[in-house]
Amino acid sequence: MPSLPPETLTGVLLPLIAVAVLALLFSVIYARCYQRKRDAECSTTVVIVLSLSVALLTLAFIPVDIFTVSSFKHFNGTFQSWATNGSRKSVQDVFMYSYYTIYGLVMAFSFLILPFVYFYYEEKDEDKSTGKRICSTLKYWIMFVVIAAVFMIIGAFVPWATGESSRNTSKSVLGEAKLFLGSLESNSGENAVSFTVSFLVLIGMVCVALYTAVGMAVLPVDLIKGYRRVAEESEELMKTKKRHHVQRDHLRNRYADGKKMAKRDRRSKEYLEAQDRLLKKREKQLQRVSKGWLEKCRKCWRPFTVVIGIVLFLLAVLVFLSLLLSNIDRIRHGLGYHYGFLLKKSTLPSPIGELLLITQPFFPLDYVIIVIVTVYLVVATIYGIRRIGIWCFCMRMYRIRPRRTATQGLMFMSFIVMLSVFSLSVVLTSLAPDYVRYGHQKYNTNCYFTANNQTCVPCHGYCTLKMQERLCDPNDCVQTRIAVLVSRFCYKMWFFGVGYYACEWAFLGVYLLAFIVVLCRKSHSNVRDYVTSSDSESSSEETLL
Repeated sequence: MPSLPPETLTGVLLPLIAVAVLALLFSVIYARCYQRKRDAECSTTVVIVLSLSVALLTLAFIPVDIFTVSSFKHFNGTFQSWATNGSRKSVQDVFMYSYYTIYGLVMAFSFLILPFVYFYYEEKDEDKSTGKRICSTLKYWIMFVVIAAVFMIIGAFVPWATGESSRNTSKSVLGEAKLFLGSLESNSGENAVSFTVSFLVLIGMVCVALYTAVGMAVLPVDLIKGYRRVAEESEELMKTKKRHHVQRDHLRNRYADGKKMAKRDRRSKEYLEAQDRLLKKREKQLQRVSKGWLEKCRKCWRPFTVVIGIVLFLLAVLVFLSLLLSNIDRIRHGLGYHYGFLLKKSTLPSPIGELLLITQPFFPLDYVIIVIVTVYLVVATIYGIRRIGIWCFCMRMYRIRPRRTATQGLMFMSFIVMLSVFSLSVVLTSLAPDYVRYGHQKYNTNCYFTANNQTCVPCHGYCTLKMQERLCDPNDCVQTRIAVLVSRFCYKMWFFGVGYYACEWAFLGVYLLAFIVVLCRKSHSNVRDYVTSSDSESSSEETLL
C-alpha cells in the first residue's frame, strides 16, 4: 500500500491477512458442517466457500479502513509528516478501489456464478453429458444476466442526484451533505455499480431484518435453556404413542364389521400412520443420543453453554440498544428522507460505538471487538436460517440441518448469508456511526491545556458541539471510505437509504417478537436436527421458532 510507514503498513496488512485466512476457514467449516455428503460436488462446495469468503472480506476491510484514517493524525490533531494531501489521496484511492473490487465480486457471485452453479447442479443426470447440462443451464442462467444488465443500464443512464440541486433542500443542508459525501463527481460506470450494489444491499437488509434478528434473539436463549432431558423427552414420546394407539384402535373398532371407512376417518388414519412413522424415527434417534458420548458429557459443558448464552444475550442487548438509539437520533437530527436519513450530528450515545472509541487507540483491541460483533451477527444469521428454513411465500423450500442439507438449499443459504454479510457494512455504520466515520482522529484547532498535558476534542466530538452549526471539513478530519460510500449510496439514490432505515426498524421489531416467542417455548428437542416432520402434514417441528 503506497505512502504508509512500516508500523502502519503492518497494522493494516497483518489483521487483514489474519481475518482473510479465518474467513476462508470459517467458510470451509460452514460448508462441510451443513452439506449432505452424498450430494456434494466439488464445484458447488468451492463456490459456496468462495461466496461467503468474499462477503466476509467486505467487513474485514472496515476496521483496517478506520485504523488507517486514524493513523493519519497525531494525538494533538495535527497530521503526520508522511500524511500529505497526495499520500492521503493515494491511500484513500486504494481502499476505494478495494471496496469496488469486492463489490464487483459480490455482484458476479450474485448474478453469474451462484445461479449458474445452482442450475448446473439441478441438471445433474447420469444420462446427460456435461455439454447438455451446460446448454440446459444457460437457458435459465441467461435470465440473471439480463437482470444484471438491466440494473447496470438503469444505474448508468438514469440521472441521479449530483448535489448541485435538490428539490425541497436548502443550500445549508446541501452544504452539510457535501461534507459527508466528499466529491460528488462520478461517472456512469460508478453509478451503474452503485445502483446494483445498493439493490443487493437492500435485499441483504431484508434478510438481516428477518434471519439475523431471529437468530440474535433465539441463539442466546437456546444456549441458556439447553436441550430437554432425554428421559423426559422419551416419556413424552411414549405418552404420545399410547394416545395414537388408542385413536387407531377406536377407528379400527368402529369399522370392525367391514363397513366402508368415511373420508374424514380415512384421512385421520393416514395422519396417525404418518405420525407413527415419525415417532419411531424419533425414538430410534433418542436411543442413539442417550448412548452417545455427547449426552454423557452434557453435565460437564452445561455451565459453559449457559455462560456463553448470557454473554451473547448481553452482546445482543448492546446491538439492539445501539441500533435503537442511532435510529432515533437519525430521525430527530438526520438530513431527512431526501438524504436517506443520513445522520449529520450524533447526539445520542451508542454503547458499541463508545466502547470502540475507547479501545481504538489500543489497536488491534477495537479490531477484535468489531470482529466479535461481526462474527456474532454472521453466526446469528446462519442460526436464524437454520431455525426458520428457506421459504418461498408460504411454502418451505429447503430445511437447513447439519450434514443433512440438500446442496440446492445450501446454495440458497449461501446466497442469503452472502447478501446479509454484505449489508452488515451498512448496519455497522448505524451501530457505531462516529467510530466508523472518523476513528479516533482529533480536531487540531480545539485543544486545551491542563497542568500536565494537552487535550484535543475528537473529530466526532467537534462535529456534535451543540453551539456549532458546522460539520468537520474533509481536509481537517478524514472520513473512512466505507462511510463515504454508504453516504453516497443514501444520497444519490435516497430511496435505498430510506429502505435501509426501514429495514433497521424492522430488525428491531422482529428481534423483540422473536425474543418473546422463544421465551414462551419449551427447550428444543434432542432430535430436532435429525428427525423432521417430512412424513407428516402437521407437527411441532414445522413451527418457525
